[in-house]
Formats: sequence, C-alpha cells, structure tokens
Amino acid sequence: AWNITGAIGITGSNVGIGTTVPDRQLDVNGGAIIRSSFTVASGTNVSYAMVIGSGTALTQALVVVSTGGKVGIGTTAPSGKLDVDNGKFIVKDDGKIGIGTTAPDGKLHIQGTGTSYGLFVSTDTNGGCGNLVVTNSGNVGVGTTAPANKLEVNGVVKSLAGGFTFPDGTN
Repeated sequence: AWNITGAIGITGSNVGIGTTVPDRQLDVNGGAIIRSSFTVASGTNVSYAMVIGSGTALTQALVVVSTGGKVGIGTTAPSGKLDVDNGKFIVKDDGKIGIGTTAPDGKLHIQGTGTSYGLFVSTDTNGGCGNLVVTNSGNVGVGTTAPANKLEVNGVVKSLAGGFTFPDGTN
C-alpha cells in the first residue's frame, strides 16, 4: 500500500482518491467531475452511459441513462427520452407525453384504467373536489367528480357571446 501526500491511496487492486484506505476498486471521497463519457457495464453485452442504483445488479438500478441518451427511472429499458416506471409517465423521442400509456397519440395523452379518471384536475390540496374530470367513459364533469352525462356542470354556466343552442333548436 502506498499514498501520495495523503490524497491518493492504493491498497491491493483498490484505488482511493481523497482516501488512503480505499475499500472498493475505485473509492472517491469528495466530489467528482467526469469530463467525458461514463460507462457502466453489467454482464457481457449490457452497456449504459450511467446507472444509479442500490446494488451491483442491474435489476437494482434506480436511474438508467442509455447510451442513446434515454433516461429510465424505475426501468432499465427506457422506451422514450424519459420513461418513468415502464410507461406510467413517458416523454417520447418526438416530444409526445404519455401518462398511463407508452404510445401517446397526441402531444399529451392521458389514459386511465379501471375505475380511475382519464383526467382529474383539482385545486383542492386534498384532491377531493375535481374542478375538471374526464371519466374513462368520456363524460366530462366541471365541479363534480361523478358526471353521469357527456357534460355535467355543478354551478352556473355563462355564455359571453352567442348563447346556447339545444338539440331541439331552442336557445
């Protein structure tokens, strides 16, 4: 074992920067700047630009940056520029955003499943009152979380110009 002015230490095959007693192959005690690419390989054919995780196995990865620049959080195979938990939130290469879908059809595509809402917008900090909801069946509610019709408003509806025309032709 040897060290250079207490800043670099080599013990067996371990190298320490900022420590004279490294306990890993590379042990950095302090900040680090990497001015080029940083590659972490796991296995023989898997290569990533960066992996942040809680262990040595790729299955323990928390954040992955692929060599193609795709970021995965909770997934080791991101399918878009940003992929959170296998498509629960995804930003595709073309800029389309998907929530609940891995294949967004528009600039923002929100897809609910089961009894959840397709869209739920609320200013209530407890999330109890939906200011605007779209149910999975396509009903829209304003001021109600359970619209039974295509459009249901809990409150006064005001037209600033043109008024309203009903199916029977009346205003």
